[in-house]
Amino acid sequence: MFDKLRQIEDRYRELNGSLSDPAVLAQPALYAKTAKSASELSEVVQRFEDYKQLLGGLESARRMAAEEPDREMRELAQAEVRDLEGRQGKLEEELRTFLIPRDPNDDRNVFVEIRAGAGGDEAGLFAADLARMYTKYAERQKWKVELMDKHETGVGGFKEIVLFIQGRGQGRGAWSRLKFERGVHRVQRVPETESSGRTHTSTVTVAVLPEAEDVDIKVEEKDIRVDVYRSSGPGGQGVYPHGARGHLPGRALADQEPGEGHAGAEGPAPRARAGRAGRRHRGGPPEPGGDRRAQRAHPHL
Repeated sequence: MFDKLRQIEDRYRELNGSLSDPAVLAQPALYAKTAKSASELSEVVQRFEDYKQLLGGLESARRMAAEEPDREMRELAQAEVRDLEGRQGKLEEELRTFLIPRDPNDDRNVFVEIRAGAGGDEAGLFAADLARMYTKYAERQKWKVELMDKHETGVGGFKEIVLFIQGRGQGRGAWSRLKFERGVHRVQRVPETESSGRTHTSTVTVAVLPEAEDVDIKVEEKDIRVDVYRSSGPGGQGVYPHGARGHLPGRALADQEPGEGHAGAEGPAPRARAGRAGRRHRGGPPEPGGDRRAQRAHPHL
């Protein structure tokens, strides 16, 4: 374990040295990547430094407990030894935890898609309950929650609701906490819509997708088609313009933003980027929504 920690310490020093290298400073993308890597290692390096200082203090306390002629001083040294030995065990456990390989997506923002499943209106109410639960949890973590999309039912529930949750830092981002919520959730209760007091079983599917990082992709202007659609009003005038931007070769991607004219043609929404990132992580372009369906097929009961 300690050999691995020393290697991490050496790597951290190397990264910190690179941050002052003019060649790295001249490349913003490389500088950001290097700074992020150094930041990820900083906590484990600090803990290892604390551990080494503790070992030094423990050695001094043991020597004093064995060699000090004064009885009271020996007793104080022995008490200090016991305290430091207890802290040593805790620090060693923390260091072992740091050495567990981490998910590279752990510090990313996430999209949480909640869809009502079996159960009718009660499933929609359960979806609303889950949406409130995730929102309250995010607020307690001091994360930012943005409502991306929703389709309400007539009784206060949701057929579908999409939340964008932003929270990052020290490997404790939204993805690190919410990725385990993926799958099918089930509830058995007497719903508000039930007048005879019978217990119903309802299900909701939750898909959690990490936000993709921005990447530089060169697309020629001749390969892009921009269309603007207008719905007809009562007097025949065009209202609610919709902008759409698509890439002609290969798979098409269109985004619509009602009431914004050409604003919808500015580029893909973050939710679309997350979908493409899911396909990229799986190593190819399978059918749309494959990652979401895979999450819903995994029961979380």
